[in-house]
Amino acid sequence: MDTYKTYRHLLPTAHPRWPLGLPGWRDDWIALALTLEEDSTVLTVCRRDGALGMVSVPLPWVPEGQCPRVLFATGSGPSLHWDSRERVLRVGVSSTTAVLIAFGGLGTGR
Repeated sequence: MDTYKTYRHLLPTAHPRWPLGLPGWRDDWIALALTLEEDSTVLTVCRRDGALGMVSVPLPWVPEGQCPRVLFATGSGPSLHWDSRERVLRVGVSSTTAVLIAFGGLGTGR
């Protein structure tokens, strides 16, 4: 709940994006990104049962100089590899889980 409170005031003007496409009923991975400010994005990545442990998520709108930060994760901690030149985030998790990731000034208490 504390994490949600850091960005909930920005949700009314958020721009939703589906970087892996709109999810299908049987998709192994789901990703929803919310662009909350010009320079801030919150990304939720969910791994469903049976999916391989890593997914590449294209984020072409995220500015090159930003780095991802895990705001919240269920299960064991995820691994993140951000290719800022290609603007692709590789997310690895060890089990069925969800992870909330921030780019920009979110999650820093502002």
